Amino acid sequence: FFLLATLFNNSVTAAPSIHGTKLTDFKYAQPLFTTIDDNAKIVNGAITSGIEANNGIFWFGTQNGLVSFDGVSFTRFEHQPGNKNSPAADYIVAIAQDQDGGIWLATRTSGLTRFDPISNEFIHISTQSQNMALMSNTLRTLKIDSNNQLWVGHELGVEKLDLNSKQS
Repeated sequence: FFLLATLFNNSVTAAPSIHGTKLTDFKYAQPLFTTIDDNAKIVNGAITSGIEANNGIFWFGTQNGLVSFDGVSFTRFEHQPGNKNSPAADYIVAIAQDQDGGIWLATRTSGLTRFDPISNEFIHISTQSQNMALMSNTLRTLKIDSNNQLWVGHELGVEKLDLNSKQS
């Protein structure tokens, strides 16, 4: 214990050096990351997924809704019960962008949501949907391939939705 305490105390008081050069003398020895957070938008900092869209906007799935970041400010879209023009649920587990620029959200309990950033409209797909029904609303992941096919993973397996024909 004494040896560890001595080593720890020495390392705190003296900067590490290699042949007389301090670690702080190297330009890459400093932190490379800067925290950019708006606690009003990213509640508790709990980001579950994220992408950079084709237009450079960052989209983050959180435990409290969808958040966009344009390089200057954050915007949060949260589930509003009774309002179909909001995400299907707040807990977003995965996010992807389709060829038309739509942002797809896989939710933990309420299936899929597609957000159109141009019109600001949300479309929901669940086990109750008519055209593109899912086998499960408890989603785990999603991926859009180069053929604009949406692959959705959930506790019952994997489903493929053809975004070109809007059918499962």
